[in-house]
Amino acid sequence: MIPPIFMGYKYCIIVKYYYYLSMRENKSLEIVSPICSVEDIKVLENYSDGFYFGMAGFSHSSKSFEIDKREIEGLRKATSKKLYCAFNRMPYTADEELLLKNIASVSELVDAVIIQDAGLINSAARLLPVHLSVGVSVISYQEAVFYKNIGASRVIVPPSVMPDEIAAISSVLDVEVFVSGNLCRALQMGKCWWDSYERKSSAKRFGVCSKPCKHITGLTVMGDDLEFIKAMISSGAKSLKVAGRGDIKEVAENCKRIGGIIAWN
Repeated sequence: MIPPIFMGYKYCIIVKYYYYLSMRENKSLEIVSPICSVEDIKVLENYSDGFYFGMAGFSHSSKSFEIDKREIEGLRKATSKKLYCAFNRMPYTADEELLLKNIASVSELVDAVIIQDAGLINSAARLLPVHLSVGVSVISYQEAVFYKNIGASRVIVPPSVMPDEIAAISSVLDVEVFVSGNLCRALQMGKCWWDSYERKSSAKRFGVCSKPCKHITGLTVMGDDLEFIKAMISSGAKSLKVAGRGDIKEVAENCKRIGGIIAWN
């Protein structure tokens, strides 16, 4: 015979499990994770509400983590969940026409594009929803109003943005925030040129950052922390974003952990 105390514990776990499933079905709070292939979707399908990835030649991701249109077609066939395609590399004038053509080429396959260059937002928004890359570093209500007026529908904010600011921004735009993974330590994530000056690499142009900031002691990074994630849940954010391209099992574990936190809060 099972002692009553263990029966109660088991009942509690079952209730919380079904509550978690209900949260995922209602999509009251979205979990978004990185993918590079259909195989990644198979691993993450039960733990994520949406997936993001970089368009080959046009994203902040390194070449090994970007995918092309043919591969995006495969992703669309593999899942009915949200697909967010990043075109967030900073283009020169000569690049802009080609970039917009590539956005148009996937507009029927993805649910939104992630863009950093403010000059492209209005043109891209005529094709499909535009999410502002974390590189835009929107940190205030007035910035959110500005980008809303030129066509943005969502903003990915740096993990340094405080919950009260997120609440204000979310009154204008949907807010997505990084909560787990190998997070940048820059105060204004995406506006940091340290790596370009010191090591001649660039996440903005080549999708590679050597993260010199992580070699300096005394710097701390927000995110990937229980209290931080709980604060983001109550801040008004619509989407919680998991970083971590390359180790899909670790991404899956982080998604499950964040889903559990959502369920218990």
